[in-house]
Amino acid sequence: MEQDKGTAVKLSVLLVVLLTLFAGIAEARHVNSYTRKDGTTVSSYDTGSSHSSSGPSGGGSVSDIFSDSSTLLILVGIVVAVVVVALIIKAISTEGNSAVQVDNSKMKAYAASLELNGFRSGQFTPPETPLVLLQGEVPILHRAATLMEAKAVRFYGGVGTRIKGIYIGGGASTPVDGLTRIDTGTLTLTTQRLVFDGQMQNRNMSVSQVLSMKTYSDAIEIASAKRAKSQVYLVDNPVLWKEAISLATSGGVNLKRKTPESEAVAEPAPPADIHFACDKCGQHLVVNGQASGKIVHCTSCQAKVTVPACPAVA
Repeated sequence: MEQDKGTAVKLSVLLVVLLTLFAGIAEARHVNSYTRKDGTTVSSYDTGSSHSSSGPSGGGSVSDIFSDSSTLLILVGIVVAVVVVALIIKAISTEGNSAVQVDNSKMKAYAASLELNGFRSGQFTPPETPLVLLQGEVPILHRAATLMEAKAVRFYGGVGTRIKGIYIGGGASTPVDGLTRIDTGTLTLTTQRLVFDGQMQNRNMSVSQVLSMKTYSDAIEIASAKRAKSQVYLVDNPVLWKEAISLATSGGVNLKRKTPESEAVAEPAPPADIHFACDKCGQHLVVNGQASGKIVHCTSCQAKVTVPACPAVA
């Protein structure tokens, strides 16, 4: 990008040089001398009076400068150079802006892929949200957003007389849908719902009600089964929101994530050993707590003994 700007600067300098050259040629044409038919030599300063009333000191007119075909060709070349430089600078600027947009979209796609992989594998931390969650509901995304909705705007066309806001006579009023900014707030996606919590208005939609989605460079449009008009949200990464909503709708979010150490649940302790005595010889026996109700052999008399359900003290 910086190299392209340097090229444009060099071309501009070249243009200045060409303009200076043209000025020099014009001046040389102005002072150039010629020979009359009678053999006498006269400079252009002497001929200036024949074209202008300024006298010998007034110089030649514009027609003298442009009477030479080479001068006209140089002038045309300079004009072409100006146009070419302008087009090059414009192309460089457009290419630079396009490159920035492409890089920005690639960065958003890469960031989206990282988060989506976390949702699929369960390696993600649910964001904090002020929503009152339903049973079994887990938040997935919680970001700032702006709600936009289509609203009818009426345009009047034709000839008529307006009296107190009402047109009487010819003409007609035509409604045209246009996007209108409704409110700003936060957009939260959970495993069950998509909720917009605005300063003045709220929207609550079950993910099972999503019919279709369409992404733009800075927004996502969502069609719902319960609303006639689509909802448009201005968000930071529309691709991420679309894919995350699709995962939530299809149940593709893995909720079997690793529990943080601070939230780790202690595993239940293994059952205690069972102490009891042999029914035949009275030998004291000890078995693992998981052997409750099973039959074991006495270590002394080899008789079969059923392990009691509760520990028994010998």
